[in-house]
Amino acid sequence: MKGFESDSGATIVEDSPTDYAKIKAQVAADQGTWDVVDVESTWAAANCGSLLMELDEKIIDRSVLPPDNQGSACSVPVVGTGNIFAYDADEFPEAPDDWQDFFDVDQFPGKRAVFAGNPAAVLEAALMADGVASEELYPLDVDRAFAKLDTIKEDLVFWSTGAQATQMVESSQAAMGIFWSGRVLGAVENGANWEPVYDRPLVQYDELVIPKSAPNPIAAMALINYALGAEQMEIVTQETSYPGTNVNSDPKLDPLVAKYQASQAPYVDPVTVDSAWWGDNIGSLTDRWTTWING
Repeated sequence: MKGFESDSGATIVEDSPTDYAKIKAQVAADQGTWDVVDVESTWAAANCGSLLMELDEKIIDRSVLPPDNQGSACSVPVVGTGNIFAYDADEFPEAPDDWQDFFDVDQFPGKRAVFAGNPAAVLEAALMADGVASEELYPLDVDRAFAKLDTIKEDLVFWSTGAQATQMVESSQAAMGIFWSGRVLGAVENGANWEPVYDRPLVQYDELVIPKSAPNPIAAMALINYALGAEQMEIVTQETSYPGTNVNSDPKLDPLVAKYQASQAPYVDPVTVDSAWWGDNIGSLTDRWTTWING
């Protein structure tokens, strides 16, 4: 974002990680320190108008976004995160092929790692493994998905942050897992012998939002609009494998990075996680997920 600083004269101070409880507390106190926050699209959809302010369409140019991926009144999508099935190639001479294999602990024994924070993408994976066609996923049959997960519950381990996911791959704490594709890429670049499975990755979009407590909302909107630029998105994709949303973006990908860009071939039939459906259900299903994990 150095280009934005030089063009605008603004100074950007970075902070991490995204903390939804912190956003809620800042809005409740009307004392914000964050102007722009990178959040999950499901969370943006659930909190538009309550914790998040609507964006000024005179400042935000959505024409560079795909017609079917415009975000919400309070958010714009910037990069797609591929939730992919990846496995330890040292563990399996015969590679798994699809989501059914993720649940086949007889042919492919070992621990499976999944995200602890919420069950988005995990429930979809369970349903596809149970025979549900990707185009028929929504609305999710939640009870069926949890029943399928029950069959491998004793074989699951959980990661809570991207850094923890990378460490889990590098140290082979699991034999396979559902991971953010860029985290597997990072581990492979560090020497991990892991491979992706190309069956129906689940793509979720990170979106940029402005909390209602933001101290500099006009500058924040200008920054979001800058982030939508083709060149900015090309850089992000080239470094992380996560595809940008600007339709004019044309990143030049290293072959290894391209191997982890889940929105395109060789991945088969990528599935876009339904943010609107999850926005309506993320709270109750996160509670159910946490109870299930601890039960």
